[in-house]
Amino acid sequence: MVNEKRRLEEFKNDLKNEFIIRCNGNDYNKLNLLRISDIIDRIYEKYSTLPTVDAAEVVRCKDCKHWNQSGGLESYCTNPDGLDNYARHDDFCSYGERKDNG
Repeated sequence: MVNEKRRLEEFKNDLKNEFIIRCNGNDYNKLNLLRISDIIDRIYEKYSTLPTVDAAEVVRCKDCKHWNQSGGLESYCTNPDGLDNYARHDDFCSYGERKDNG
């Protein structure tokens, strides 16, 4: 959550700096810069209060210790609770466990 807020703050500052560079001393542009800066602040306030997504990291079959590839194109899951049939490298399930070396 802290990283997201920091990235959002950096994004807001980057936007403002870009508009300052583009205004080039022109008074009309400076007025627009103030309006745009106000809009950026309001957008920042709105999005910085939104809840973050409650998501778990997914382990793809290719990175799972239960995934096996027989000599050819066939691959499968060795976890009895995992995928029933053949498992492709980009599949995943709720039983995925990352390989020790990955």
